[in-house]
Amino acid sequence: MAGLTGGPACQSCGSPMMSARDHGGGKESNRYCRCCTDSGGALLPYEKAVQAFAEERLMKVNKMPRAGAEEAARKALFHMPAWKGRQG
Repeated sequence: MAGLTGGPACQSCGSPMMSARDHGGGKESNRYCRCCTDSGGALLPYEKAVQAFAEERLMKVNKMPRAGAEEAARKALFHMPAWKGRQG
């Protein structure tokens, strides 16, 4: 899956990963970004991934309020390969 910028996209949230530091654990082979993983590069549980995406991407970068960011994060993650078909 490629991101909008042409680089690989996180399979959890869709964020572009343009360099090793953008990949979980700093490993370019990791299909998840640093926002969606723990310090070792393992995918976070769903609720933590939602919270991290909402806080790090939507609130910090897009300046969304928390309630809107969490709702948008759930909608976005629902369609991603890591969470495909997840209810809630």
